[in-house]
Amino acid sequence: MADEKACGVIIFKNENDTRKYVIICGVGNYQGYYGFPKGHMEAGETERETAIREVKEETGLDVVLFDDFRTVDEHPLAREGRPNDRKTNVYFLAEYHGQEFVMQKTEVSEIVLMGYDEAMKCLQYEESRRELTEAEEYLRERDSETIDKSMDEFRKDRHMTHQMQLQPEPFDMIKSGEKTIELRLYDEKRRKIRIGDEIVFTNTENGETLTVRVLDLAVFDSFEDLYKTLPLLRCGYTEQDIASASPDDMDVYYPKEKQKEYGVVGITIALKSAEFLSYYRLKEELVQFCRENGLPTSGGKQELTDRIACFLDTGAIMQVNRKRTAKQKVSGITKNSIIESSFVCSELHRAFFKREIGDGFSFNVAFQKWLKENAGKTYADAIAAYKELKSAAKGKPKKIDKQFEYNTYIRDFFQDNKGASLNDAIKCWKYKKSIKGHNKYEQSDLKALER
Repeated sequence: MADEKACGVIIFKNENDTRKYVIICGVGNYQGYYGFPKGHMEAGETERETAIREVKEETGLDVVLFDDFRTVDEHPLAREGRPNDRKTNVYFLAEYHGQEFVMQKTEVSEIVLMGYDEAMKCLQYEESRRELTEAEEYLRERDSETIDKSMDEFRKDRHMTHQMQLQPEPFDMIKSGEKTIELRLYDEKRRKIRIGDEIVFTNTENGETLTVRVLDLAVFDSFEDLYKTLPLLRCGYTEQDIASASPDDMDVYYPKEKQKEYGVVGITIALKSAEFLSYYRLKEELVQFCRENGLPTSGGKQELTDRIACFLDTGAIMQVNRKRTAKQKVSGITKNSIIESSFVCSELHRAFFKREIGDGFSFNVAFQKWLKENAGKTYADAIAAYKELKSAAKGKPKKIDKQFEYNTYIRDFFQDNKGASLNDAIKCWKYKKSIKGHNKYEQSDLKALER
C-alpha cells in the first residue's frame, strides 16, 4: 500500500465586517476545480511547515497558522490494481492582512476571494465544503466570545418590559423573523431601554401581541446616519423596495425637528422562544437566524431549534461538540466489521450495502437511525435490520419525521380531500403555518380556499 499526504491552509481575511476566503483554481487536469492552497510534504518537513511553504509558493502570502485548528480528510486514490492506496489532506487555518497575491502559474490558474455562501456553491468536492464549514463555525464561535460576555453581563441586571404599538405589516415581519431591527426616535421613553429588556409589541389592527428581547442598541444623530450603517433588509425593507429606501421614509413617523432634538435608535430584537416556536420555520430560516446571530449552523432541524430557543431565552450560545473520532477505513468493510460509533453515510458504505442487498438499497431515515443507535454491532446485523425494516414498512403508511411537517400535512390533506389540487394543499399549508399552534392538517384549514 502506498499512501500520500498533503498539507494546506484555509485562509481568510476580514473586509468591511465581511469574512472572505482565499479560493484557488488549479491547472491542467484540475482546471476548473476550486479548493484551498495545499501540496505534498517534503522530506524532513512537519505538517505545519509544509502548509506554510505551499501557501507561499502558490499564492505569495506569508501566513501564521492558528494553534488550535486542524482538520483532516482521507479518501482512496483511484489507481488501477491498487485499491488500498489512500490520500490524506491536512488543513490549518490562517488570516492574512494587506498582502498582494503572487500566483504560481504552473500550479494555479486563478485566485479569488469569496464569502462563505459563495464558496460553498463553488467548491466541487464534498470534503472541501465540510472543511470550509468547520473553519467558518470555528471562527463564528471565536467571534461570539465577546457576545457571550456581554450577554452574561446584562443577565445579571434587572430588566424592564416596554410597550410599543406597531402597524400590521412591520408586526408580521417581526413575527416571521424578517425584521430584526426596530427604528425609533431616541426620546425619553426609548432612553430607558437597555440590552436584555423585553418589548411587547401590539398589532394596532387586531390587538395581537409579540414579546421580544433587546439584543443591541445603535444610537445615531439622524436617520440619514442610521441608514448608512445598519442593514436595511433587517429594518423592515424587502428586496422589492430596498432600492428606493430613504431616510425620508421615517419623516412620516418622526418630524425632522424631533429627530434633530433627540437623535434616533436602531433596536436589535429577537423573538422569545415561546413566540418563535409558535410558528412553523423552514430549516433554511433557522440556519439564517443562526448566521445572523453568531450561532453555530450545523446539525438537523431539531438541534437548530433547541440552540435558538436557548439563545432567545437565556442569551447563551450552545456550543457544538467538536470532539472528532478517528474514521474507520471503510474500504474493507465485511459482514463481520463493527459499525463505527461515528457512523456517517458515505459512498463506500452505500457500495457495500448495494453489493450485499442489491441495487434497490437506499439510506432511508429509519435505517440511518438504526445505524447511529447500534454502534458496536456488525454489518451483518445491519443487513438483517434493513430487511426487517423494509418488510415492516410494507402496506403501512409511511411515518414522516417531525422535521418534515410539510410532507405530513400535504399527505393528510389529500387523504381528506380526494381530487383536490396541489395548489389547494399548498394554500392551506401556508395558512396553517401563518398561525400559532401545531402544523397538523385540520378541516378548518379549508377556509384558506375561500379567500
